[in-house]
Amino acid sequence: MAEFMRSALNVFGVGDTHDFVGTTVSLGEYELTIKKVIAEGGFGFVFLVSDNRDGRFYALKRIIATPETETSVKKEVAFLKRLSGHPNIVEFVAAAVADGRETRHGSTEYLILQELCAGPLMDA
Repeated sequence: MAEFMRSALNVFGVGDTHDFVGTTVSLGEYELTIKKVIAEGGFGFVFLVSDNRDGRFYALKRIIATPETETSVKKEVAFLKRLSGHPNIVEFVAAAVADGRETRHGSTEYLILQELCAGPLMDA
């Protein structure tokens, strides 16, 4: 698992030099331009994106799933859809999946488009 993540980080890069930054992604009815990396986690990245139609900003999660984590990612998408509209949950907008045959790295990749919640993190 650690070797997989090291290779994924090498493929994707980090910071504003990430190879996804500056590209355009179609996700359902959304045509998105990737602006910058805003977070990085164990299985992927979160990007600031803008919709080319109206300039609205969103957060786009790009998750690289392993066979062990794919079920968890699918559950996350299902929960986000089900809880959409709740005032205390980040709003789900859209999602897409590409299996390993469609990606450069050979692993299943998920894109989850969500409301952008700007501002500092607060302690609970």
